[in-house]
Amino acid sequence: MDSAFVQSILYSPPEILGKQLMPYCAGHEFLLCSIGSPLVDGGQVSRDDIATGLFVCSMTFEGGVEAIREKSYLRDVLEWGAAAGPWDGEDVYLEWIDYRGTYTQFPQVWSKVGTAAGSGAPGAWATVVSLIIATKGAFTESQAWNMPLCKAVCYIETANDLHTKERLMSDTEREAISADQS
Repeated sequence: MDSAFVQSILYSPPEILGKQLMPYCAGHEFLLCSIGSPLVDGGQVSRDDIATGLFVCSMTFEGGVEAIREKSYLRDVLEWGAAAGPWDGEDVYLEWIDYRGTYTQFPQVWSKVGTAAGSGAPGAWATVVSLIIATKGAFTESQAWNMPLCKAVCYIETANDLHTKERLMSDTEREAISADQS
């Protein structure tokens, strides 16, 4: 079993600055990208960027969409940031990196001929669409947007393992496991 999948189920997202975060999902990635957050796009990160990231990741995808549509999130982030009191931006940023990093660990995949094909997830939208298509509609759109990102990618890769030219492990690894179980 892939450690990224196990982690996606067993890891409890942290509370940072009084905000209980949700599992980091494709919806969070999409929302942060849509507002140009350097937390996902790279670049110089400010305390406001960190506070916005924590705020967005403390709600469901749908809640974040509503807040951004109404533009209320800017006021809400400022109010919450003031209520959080003084905080060390660098320490909180490191907590953010750990939180997001936990949910962006993806399985290594191999081609069926045994050569490494790489790892990683497609963009947030592509992840949601791929999850729904690969699992033949087993998940609703809302479930796909809100599913922990690494869990969604594991489901996609497992479906790909069954139906395409990529596998989650090489033929050699599969043979070794089979021989060990005999």
